[in-house]
Amino acid sequence: MAEFRSPFIHSFTCNDPKLIALILKERPEDFPKSGRMAAGLAPLLGNSSFISNGAIWRHQRRIIDPAFEGGRLRQAFPQILAASDAAVARLGPAADGTPSTSSPRPPMSRPM
Repeated sequence: MAEFRSPFIHSFTCNDPKLIALILKERPEDFPKSGRMAAGLAPLLGNSSFISNGAIWRHQRRIIDPAFEGGRLRQAFPQILAASDAAVARLGPAADGTPSTSSPRPPMSRPM
C-alpha cells in the first residue's frame, strides 16, 4: 500500500489482494471516495463507479461484477498487454529526457 498526500488530495494505492477484497467487497462503506476527487473527475466520468459511493456505487458494482468473474478479465489480458506495448512504442521515442510542452491528453478530450 502506498499513501499520497498533497495540499488537495490524500489518497492510497493498494495492490494487496486481501486489502482489495476488504476495501471493495467486505467494507466499501468504510473507504469512501473523496468528494474532491469526485468533483474533479465527474465532468469526465459522470457519476461512475470510480467516484460514486454508497447505494449508487453498490448498484453500479452489481452491474459490472460479472465482467470480472470467471476469467473474463484474464481473457482481456492479451489485448491490454498489446495496447500497453503499442503505447510504449509510440511514447518511447519521446522519452529522451527533453522537457515537453505537449499535453498527454488526446486532442478530442481537451476542453475547448
